[in-house]
Amino acid sequence: MLLRSAIESFLQIGFGTVIFKRIYAIGSTKSTSKCSWRHIWEDFTSWKNEADFQSGVKNNLNLYMKLLELVKYFRSGGSYKDFCNEQLIDLDSEVVEIYMEEPLDLNGNLGFFEIEKTEGASEFFNNNVKYINLFDFYYFLDAIEDSNNDVNKGLSDEELTKILYDYAINDA
Repeated sequence: MLLRSAIESFLQIGFGTVIFKRIYAIGSTKSTSKCSWRHIWEDFTSWKNEADFQSGVKNNLNLYMKLLELVKYFRSGGSYKDFCNEQLIDLDSEVVEIYMEEPLDLNGNLGFFEIEKTEGASEFFNNNVKYINLFDFYYFLDAIEDSNNDVNKGLSDEELTKILYDYAINDA
């Protein structure tokens, strides 16, 4: 019944196909396994157009990824382009920054924001949640690349995650 109501509502506002494709992407993305249909449905009541939908889905996506999951995604061959598409990040952004929800914790929730939105701030509020800037995606991708060289191949995903977290907290 809930799914039928969702379908009817999606079609009434005219962007049902786009929504279904994006919700399917959400459901099939490992990093969003905690993002439930019920959560999406609760948010849906406030979505009036495509921009609201994108914002709502993006916020759901961002709430559930951890640094370890991000490391695993990219060390296993995930592409930046695919990641940005899955996370609804603007590929044309000058820089995408990686933030963590406060309080900072190795297993804290990440947020990914375009620099045009954050203006490079070390602290950033999004939907009443305070985020702290860890580093930008260029730094992160360089670290992933370096972790795959002969010298660093022996690092586990967990060890690399700890190194990145410690760098962000102490040196960045």
